[in-house]
Amino acid sequence: MKENKFKSFILVNSMSLLSFFPIFLVSCKTQENNQTNKNPNSNIRPLVPLEPTFPSNHINPKDKNEKNNNEFFLVNYFVDDKLLKTSNIKANTTLKPELIQRENYIFEGYYLDKEFKNKLKKDLIVKQNLNIYLKYFKYSSYPVHSLIDTIALRTKSLKLLNNDEISYVEIKDFFKLVEELTLLNEKNENIKFNEEKYDLTKNLNYETNNKELIVTLSCKYQKKDTNNKDFEIKSWIKFDSAINKISISNYLFFKLINPYEYESYLDFKYQDFKNEIVIDLNKYNLKMLRIDNQIFIPFNLLNQIILAEYENAFYFNEDEIFLLSYLDVHKGREEFKEIKHKILKNQLDKEEIPSKLKEFQYNYLYFLLDNFYGIKFKNNNHFLKLLSNYKNKLLGSNDEHYQALHHLINDLDDIHTKVLMQGLYEKEANYNNYSRAINIKNLKKIAKERTKRFYEIDDKLHNLEIKLGFEGISILDSKDKKTRMINFNIITRETIETYLKKDLKEAKEQGIKNIVLNLALNQGGSVQATWELFGFMTDQYFKYYEYNPLAKEKILTEIKSSIGKYDDFKYYILVSPITYSASNMLAAVAKENKLAKIIGYQSAGGASIVRFSILPTGNIIRLSSNNVLTNQNFESYELGVIPDIDFTKEENGVFEKLFDIEYISTLINKNN
Repeated sequence: MKENKFKSFILVNSMSLLSFFPIFLVSCKTQENNQTNKNPNSNIRPLVPLEPTFPSNHINPKDKNEKNNNEFFLVNYFVDDKLLKTSNIKANTTLKPELIQRENYIFEGYYLDKEFKNKLKKDLIVKQNLNIYLKYFKYSSYPVHSLIDTIALRTKSLKLLNNDEISYVEIKDFFKLVEELTLLNEKNENIKFNEEKYDLTKNLNYETNNKELIVTLSCKYQKKDTNNKDFEIKSWIKFDSAINKISISNYLFFKLINPYEYESYLDFKYQDFKNEIVIDLNKYNLKMLRIDNQIFIPFNLLNQIILAEYENAFYFNEDEIFLLSYLDVHKGREEFKEIKHKILKNQLDKEEIPSKLKEFQYNYLYFLLDNFYGIKFKNNNHFLKLLSNYKNKLLGSNDEHYQALHHLINDLDDIHTKVLMQGLYEKEANYNNYSRAINIKNLKKIAKERTKRFYEIDDKLHNLEIKLGFEGISILDSKDKKTRMINFNIITRETIETYLKKDLKEAKEQGIKNIVLNLALNQGGSVQATWELFGFMTDQYFKYYEYNPLAKEKILTEIKSSIGKYDDFKYYILVSPITYSASNMLAAVAKENKLAKIIGYQSAGGASIVRFSILPTGNIIRLSSNNVLTNQNFESYELGVIPDIDFTKEENGVFEKLFDIEYISTLINKNN
């Protein structure tokens, strides 16, 4: 942020105008506004720095003529370490400090030192000469733009406060934006909840209690017929500035603040979340600010916390605030090019990252990994130790900072987690070099063991597919016409509802007995499409087990897909060491619910649904979230699914067998 100079200084008595002062600052949007909201003392001439009347230490030595100073003491007022006012205060009286007003700044408080560590106590009795330092925060208004065609925001600007190069937002101001983003105040009709239909209305309520702000989310479900009863679900988030902690009633808050999503084929039976969540910002050297009974929190921090489970978020480029869709970011560099150009147009890559912002990034990464990264380790200090390896570089030059970030993400050894977009101060050429170094040719050299193995086998299997002539083949039938293998390399609703449904219909007409869903080269796709696919196997509810490491909670959700059951077959799912993410989920849930037998090699894993985060220095990253798929004992499937029929235990169990329909058919017939 650019440094602003004083535009004017006005002396007022703090007792009479202190409560008005922050409101006046908020109204100072433009010069034109200032003319219509004149202060009664606006005719006072601007003050200029004065020469100190005594040395600027905390307590001034008495003058030689001590008798003349017994009745009055001097009080010096400093702003930005410059003396701007000196007052004579009668000895042994209560100090009523004067306020120097600054345009586009918000006054925070009086201090007895220029480092702002020793705050002036209320009702101080004047017994000596004093230096008083006034602390302010720059308070600027930034335009807000939506880069999502389907979402129009009414709010056109947002005020952010600058503290040590970190942008803070007033919490209620941010929630007003969230209400618009999530259409929170709009009524949702005919929504499904545990098989019944209701009308849903949501609202937010704010309660200020001493140094706390409690935001309560109320979800009212109104019956659609006389057989149902109305009910209400409440969840809350509390910001306690006195102890610098954030408490959340339970993880349901993150789910319910999002818009309701209508599903054509899916029904859910939900389990209640129960455990309260506490995030101690002191642990990460992060802090809230309380000014004039309002609580401010770093913009990036609040953006991450409130929208942790949502597919959209706000991006601040130091000049403008953009609403963007993570799905657009996820499409890739070419499709994202226009949006990226808009949010990076201020060309900060030519400037050095402010040192305080680099420190904030370091602390933010610790906060992010500790709270919103779903893969945990037995050592509770794992992330702090990992970050400490990169601390010097993260606090170093721009090149060192961003290179360290890329290598830090690589060190997690998590195929899901990666950097998707360059940072604000990062040159595009450098970003592309880092990305290529980590994700393409050199990946097998520098990657950690798990990621390295994944990409080595990925190369091997795709080369085998070409060598054996199976590239582009979607269906393979065994010679005895009992087994059909259906190949698909990504799980999408189009794949499921168009191609797979057609293939199953034809298989039924042709008398096929065994269906093998070939996921050997499938590395994931849509979670919702995966849930829909189970509707081909069963028209009953299936169990979906999760563990949430932030809430420390075991969760069971029952899901039913009405896409249309084909129960004429025995189902098998073929997996390999690169079967990952949503395809790993398909195999795991099918195994837990005994909907299919799993054959092949242990899958690659990837148990977490992915979420996204915008980092303080501008990178957008994808990461494994707190939604962690488990078995019925709540043990994570992060490292993959062990097959029921394991090819490694079979004679000549080599990767070529993944493409051999006769070998697969023989194994199936033997195990039926």
